[in-house]
Amino acid sequence: MLKIGTLNLRNIWNLPSSSMNQKRRAPLICRLIREEQPDIMGLQECSPWMFSYLEKHLKEYRLLRTSRGRKYEEDNPILYLSKQISLKEGSSKIISLSHHPEIPLSRSFASFQPRKCTMATFSWEGEELHFYNTHLDIFPWANRTQLKIIERYLSQKIPLQRTIVLGDFNMQENQNLRLFQEHLDLYDLSSCLTSTFRSRPHAKPLDHVFCSPDLVIESVVKNDRIYDGMVPSDHSAIFVKMKKS
Repeated sequence: MLKIGTLNLRNIWNLPSSSMNQKRRAPLICRLIREEQPDIMGLQECSPWMFSYLEKHLKEYRLLRTSRGRKYEEDNPILYLSKQISLKEGSSKIISLSHHPEIPLSRSFASFQPRKCTMATFSWEGEELHFYNTHLDIFPWANRTQLKIIERYLSQKIPLQRTIVLGDFNMQENQNLRLFQEHLDLYDLSSCLTSTFRSRPHAKPLDHVFCSPDLVIESVVKNDRIYDGMVPSDHSAIFVKMKKS
C-alpha cells in the first residue's frame, strides 16, 4: 500500500500578524504531515524558509527542492519517506509552464507569476512510480495553457503507467480538466470530494489528484483538521491510499 498527498501551504510572508503567516503555521503543517504519514507528498507555495523548516523538523523525509533560492519564490517540492521508497537517480526534473519550459522561472501567457511542474520517478515495490507536482496560475487564460503544456509533456509517455499528477490546478472541474483526463486516460480522484479551499465550502475542489488506471485506489480523503483554533493552510490536504493492480 502507498499513501500519497498534496497540499498548498499558502505562501504569506509579509503579514507577520496574520494567522495565515507561513511561519506561524509551520508547526501545524509538520503536525499534519506526521499524523498522516504519506509516503510521497506534493507541496505548493512553499517558501525557501519553509523548505528549510521542513528539512529540519521532518527528519524522516527527504525533500526535492525546486526553488532557485530567491527569498520569496514559491517552491513546489516533493517530500518522500526514504525508508519506504527510493528516488530513481537522475529522474527529478523541473519544467517551467511557459513558452520555454527549459528556462527556469520563465513566464508566459500573462501568468501572475512563474509556474512550474516538479517531476520525479520513484522505485516502489520493484517498479517505477512517476510523480508530477504542479501549481497552475490563478488566471483562467494562463492555467488553461499551462495545463496543455503538462499534457503535451505527458503525451510523449502514453500509455501512462503508475503515474500520479497532482497539485493546485486553480480550477474546478470543467471542460479543460475533462479533456486533460480523456487525452491522457487519467482518473480525477478529487471528483468525489467537496471543496478543498476552506473559504469556499460549497465549491468543487481546486486541488486535484489524477492517476493512471493501473493503480487501484483504496481511499481518497480530505483532511480539514484545525489545531488549537488554527488551520495548517487555507487549502485542505488530500490523501490517497493505493496499490498496484
